Amino acid sequence: MKQIFGNLVAIAVILCAESLTGCKDPYRATQQASADIATGVTQGNSTVDQLRIDGLISPAEEADSLGYLKFVNDANGAFSRCATAVHQHQGPSVSFTSCAQTFQTALQNPQEEALLHVTNPSAQQRIDLIAGAFVSAASTLIAALGGQ
Repeated sequence: MKQIFGNLVAIAVILCAESLTGCKDPYRATQQASADIATGVTQGNSTVDQLRIDGLISPAEEADSLGYLKFVNDANGAFSRCATAVHQHQGPSVSFTSCAQTFQTALQNPQEEALLHVTNPSAQQRIDLIAGAFVSAASTLIAALGGQ
């Protein structure tokens, strides 16, 4: 699990490392990041399901956590569509950063974040790791694209 989420954080840096002022191919970077986020959501779903199977979270906590992951997946889809639209219209590189910032802002939705609370401390750590990986990936991508 940690490997998948480590990849989420590293992908933007790898794709953008050649340029100090931002990505030379921001579309490729955003699409790769979006694909990796989708993989992270899939792995997160499996992890949450396993937490329930192991008796560490209740079915209701599982449903809430899976609801959060669906929200992340939907926000990631919007992020990918935004980047594709910028690419198709040959928008400026800063527009890719704007797409990533919108995704990052979506991740900070208090109603969605509230779904991530579970009673078992060990399970809470795993769920926090999952959610934190998405936030870190968005922040890393924004920085790699030349944003703040």
